[in-house]
Amino acid sequence: MLASFAEFEKETINERTRDGKHRAYRGGAQPGVIPYGYEISEDGRFVVVEEEAQVVRTIIDNIAQGATLFTEAKRLNLEGIPSPGKKYRGRPRRYGTTWTPWRSAASSDAGHIPVHT
Repeated sequence: MLASFAEFEKETINERTRDGKHRAYRGGAQPGVIPYGYEISEDGRFVVVEEEAQVVRTIIDNIAQGATLFTEAKRLNLEGIPSPGKKYRGRPRRYGTTWTPWRSAASSDAGHIPVHT
């Protein structure tokens, strides 16, 4: 009985969270982490950060030419390009450190973010 109530409560919280995010998006807000290669302007629109966008373009071009995500992550680390880290509205991007280098999942994320396509 208690387990089913807890499961119902979990589903309710997930639904409310999802609905709240959708309302925020429809209202023009960008809740959460801002995609690598972008900044949010004062009016709430995405603005390209050219230096970061060039990194994303290079990743996509290299993968289109046959590179793997692993080799791209390795290349980015060897070139000393900081990993994406996190960026929130109104705060500077916290790039990854030597303890949080590029990894194949981060390279993949950069290419699958809808604003990059």
